[in-house]
Order: sequence, then structure tokens, then C-alpha cells
Amino acid sequence: MNKPKLIWIAGILLLLSISYLLFFRADNSPSNDGTFITETASFRSFDIEVRTVGELEASRSTMIMSPIRGDQGKIIDIIADGTYVKPDDLLVKLDPTPFEELIVDLQASIREQECKVKALQQVIKSELCQNEHEIKSGEYEVRTASLELEKILKGDGPQEVAKLK
Repeated sequence: MNKPKLIWIAGILLLLSISYLLFFRADNSPSNDGTFITETASFRSFDIEVRTVGELEASRSTMIMSPIRGDQGKIIDIIADGTYVKPDDLLVKLDPTPFEELIVDLQASIREQECKVKALQQVIKSELCQNEHEIKSGEYEVRTASLELEKILKGDGPQEVAKLK
């Protein structure tokens, strides 16, 4: 830098320093009675108002998506934009009617299937009884046939052969 610029800068700094001492430090000087003028600082709320045209976006926002697809999720109530939410706060209330109807239909289907299961269990019991009866009947017929065979071989059979001779 050249010397005239340094002189100008030094002069401006000196002028600013003198101005500061005269104007700003004068408020803190003691009054005529030797006391300082003071003011108590306190916390207060104040309104912040921004008037502008456009759209304001949150610096930290979260996109929330519903697992319900299609047109079944009709919104009844929704939380206002810009509302601060905590975990477990209710954000959206959906119309429960289509879901309640689905629940009723599914419960009816469950009852119907339970009745079918009971009917099939009864059919199985009936078939088991019938099979047991057929087994006992078959065993009886086998016993009767073996007695008949024994009668022919040992009892009436030799007598008939002797008669024929």
C-alpha cells in the first residue's frame, strides 16, 4: 500500500474511535449525582410475523404413507398442517365402514368353515362306525364259514360220504 492511503485509513479509524467515545460511551457515564442509568433485562415473549407470498416448508418433515391401497381409505379427520406431533399422536382418522364390512364377511366365512369342519368330523365318525360294523360283520362271517367248514369236514361230511357208499 502507498503512504497516502495509510494516512487516510488511520484518519478514518481515529475519527470513528472518537465518534464512538462521544456518542456511545456517553450513555454509560454517571449522571450528575454519580449513579449510572440502568435497565433490568427480563424474558418476554414477542410475536414474530412474516408476511410473504409463497410456500413455507418445514426444515425437518417426515413423509407418512398408509399401507391401505385403493379407494377404501376415506379420510374422516386429519391433523392440521404445521401441527407439532409426538409419537403415538393420531394423525388421520379413516372411515371404518368398509373395514368393518370386511371383518363381518370374514367372520361369517370363518363360521361357515367351522360348520363344514364339524360336518366333516361327523361324517368321519359315521364312516368309522360303519367300518367297525363291517369289520365285525366280516369277522362274524369268517367265523361262521370256518364253523361250517369244520362241520362239513368233521361232522356231516363223513356221514354223507358213508351214506353214499
